[in-house]
Amino acid sequence: MFQRRSRFGFLERTIADLAEILDHAETAAQSSGNAGLVQQLDPRVKVCGALVLIVAAVSTTHLWMTGAVFLFSLLLIVLSHLSLRLYFKRTWLGVLFFTGLIALPAIVTTPGLVILQVPLLHWAVSKQGLTTAFRLLARAETAATITMLLILTTQWTHVLKSLRYFYLPLLVVTILSMTQRYLFLLLQLTKNLLDARSSRKVGQWSVSQQRELSASVLSVLMSRSLFLSEEVYLAMQSRGFTGEIHLLDDFSFRWRDWLSVVILITVIALLFLIS
Repeated sequence: MFQRRSRFGFLERTIADLAEILDHAETAAQSSGNAGLVQQLDPRVKVCGALVLIVAAVSTTHLWMTGAVFLFSLLLIVLSHLSLRLYFKRTWLGVLFFTGLIALPAIVTTPGLVILQVPLLHWAVSKQGLTTAFRLLARAETAATITMLLILTTQWTHVLKSLRYFYLPLLVVTILSMTQRYLFLLLQLTKNLLDARSSRKVGQWSVSQQRELSASVLSVLMSRSLFLSEEVYLAMQSRGFTGEIHLLDDFSFRWRDWLSVVILITVIALLFLIS
């Protein structure tokens, strides 16, 4: 780790991280056009189905039901020709780490049947605490898996338009749309600035020089983003933008969409009946 940090400086690591983020976004955009099962469904069916599956996974008190929804999501991932390795790296590990930090205290703070003692610290780990922590992890992993499935199989503009069909307020849809665009625009702008500085760099920079570079990049990025936001606002006004999402291709229900709705309702109903 020390050799890697000494060989690659702050500038190179930052450019590589930004390029990786943009590559992830490009991968998501490309996967939505694959000839998979979920990609061929109407976006409204996918948005509604994802919401129903997430509610079913987090509302139940039975771990096996959450596991069943998770396995059903894995089946949809495979049928959509998506990579399970991509899910493992980009979704499951991150959720496991951050949710694990939240769930970890419940193992020793939840009263119940003590199954072991933590050496030196004398903390009692209860069976109920382990069950609570595992339930939280299972719900978080399942919800993240379903959300990632929706993102990887549906274009973002189609998701926003589908939300309007479910009467999500226009202001919320506009905020979501502009936030997504500005995030990737600022990432690309930051990468361009760092690439320009890197192409003019001679030798290794000291820590103080790297700090000065960070401050200058942030200041330039702030000024450009403010200027760009004003121009975008004026351009939207001049074109009569009202916040509605208009697409060239309109949504239409086909037989596979109705079949998917029936299958989804049947699966959720059976799970609740069995539980």
